Amino acid sequence: MNTLYMIGWDIKQEAEKLEKMSAIGTKSLENMVLEKDQNFVLLSTCNRIEFYSTLPFKTDNSLRPFHKLEGKPAIQHLFRVSSGIESLSLGENEILHQIKEAFDLSLKNDRTDKALSIIFRKAQSVGKKAREETGISKGKTSIPAHVGSLLESFSDIRKKKVAIIGSGTMATDLVKYAKAANPDRITVYARNSDAVSRIKQKYGVFGVEEIDPFRISQENDIIITATGSKEPIFQEDFEITDKMFIDLGMPPNVSRKIKNNRVIYLSDIEPIMQENARNKAALIPIIEEMIDHEVGILEKKLSELDADDLIKTIFNYAKHVKESEIRHSLTMLGNGSDLNDILDKLSDSIINKVLAPQTLAIKKMIKSDDDEKFHRVLEDFYTLVKNAMSAQNTNAASSHQEGQDQQGQILL
Repeated sequence: MNTLYMIGWDIKQEAEKLEKMSAIGTKSLENMVLEKDQNFVLLSTCNRIEFYSTLPFKTDNSLRPFHKLEGKPAIQHLFRVSSGIESLSLGENEILHQIKEAFDLSLKNDRTDKALSIIFRKAQSVGKKAREETGISKGKTSIPAHVGSLLESFSDIRKKKVAIIGSGTMATDLVKYAKAANPDRITVYARNSDAVSRIKQKYGVFGVEEIDPFRISQENDIIITATGSKEPIFQEDFEITDKMFIDLGMPPNVSRKIKNNRVIYLSDIEPIMQENARNKAALIPIIEEMIDHEVGILEKKLSELDADDLIKTIFNYAKHVKESEIRHSLTMLGNGSDLNDILDKLSDSIINKVLAPQTLAIKKMIKSDDDEKFHRVLEDFYTLVKNAMSAQNTNAASSHQEGQDQQGQILL
């Protein structure tokens, strides 16, 4: 059956475990969660790590605590994520781009399937629809935007020198919003020289093509980190004091054991975003209703896909039975068996073997399911079979009559 499975960790439910899982390499993480050759999409952001697949995941104790969903709840969750109502910053746009990138990567690596493709394309469509038909993405929705607001709230920001460490999308957005706060100076530190040059040219800030913790702390008052480093850039034994760190890395770029400095971590930013969430709270039920409607449409599509898969399986099985029985009949013929006897056994065997799985399934459903809809489907199926048999008998009679007419013409 084409259903969706999800296992994951996010900053709201498993913040501490999310840090640990983020520090594990992607391949190691896949080995812990996936069965061999399992198709999947991995959504990995600073706020969440979530695996999606049409097959169940391994759930080793080393993965706990985690949250997992199956079927309709898993689809609803993915649509909530794509719509931005599960984000720390309600309605933020970046998550929709991240979902597209995650799916595109699975597609490129040939690790998706038809059902997974349908589900993720629908998730992107729902995310766009939620933003177009509501005001969920209006205003300051991204984490960098909220960091910019935080900088603007500092009365002495015009005297402060700000460092931004990283060269990805978040770091680039941080430069834009930090500039709006009008600090004394902004310097971008990253190892990617092309990215540093691009950011310098676009925003007119300073740039350094290395990440030297001591130099960065010597040259700046406020240090904002946004890298994917698996190890803290600023370690526990960091000796410089009285700096402000805003750490947006996952896992954290600043050791939680660092002393004599003020550190704001990603998990600390959530309260700052509460006002944004309160202002948009009325939009959530509207989007949830939209999601329920879209999930219903998708479920019908997946049911059609299930039916197509079932029909294909039945036909392939019937073909296999036919070929097997023909080979057996040819062997009997070679051994001198009577042709009429062979044909009788061939037809009986094909009928019994082809219909046996369906017959057993129908009997099982009748015993275990009292659902009225199922019985209506069964009645429709019975009617179709009767009509097919009637049509076949009519054709047979017509063919027989034509044969007699032709024979009469010959005799005349």
